[in-house]
Amino acid sequence: DMGSDFHLTKSTELSAQLYYDHLRYDTEFTEDSEDDAQGLGGGLGIKQLLGDRIAVSILGSVREIYNTYTAGISWLPPMLKGGEISLLGQSIVSHNDTPNNESIGLQIGYNFGAGGIGAR
Repeated sequence: DMGSDFHLTKSTELSAQLYYDHLRYDTEFTEDSEDDAQGLGGGLGIKQLLGDRIAVSILGSVREIYNTYTAGISWLPPMLKGGEISLLGQSIVSHNDTPNNESIGLQIGYNFGAGGIGAR
């Protein structure tokens, strides 16, 4: 996969990804599976800074093997410049016999570069 982030404004970030999947379920004892999948997919996301320390994000991707949908809220702590603590909810919709999955997670990240939404 490959992608890029674009800063539309100082407080709005747009992300775009392009994916290529080639998934084979072949094993030593079977021929091609009906669940084999290959092809291009894409994803888009937007992250919006609300005030100085809170950001909301929505991301979605459509792929040959599964689709993902994610929404989150993040806190940018003042004592950790470049740091971010996020609460995320995600839904994965499978395109084969693998079950769908919904999850909620806590993510802690740090941006060592000068960029990033809300960077000063």
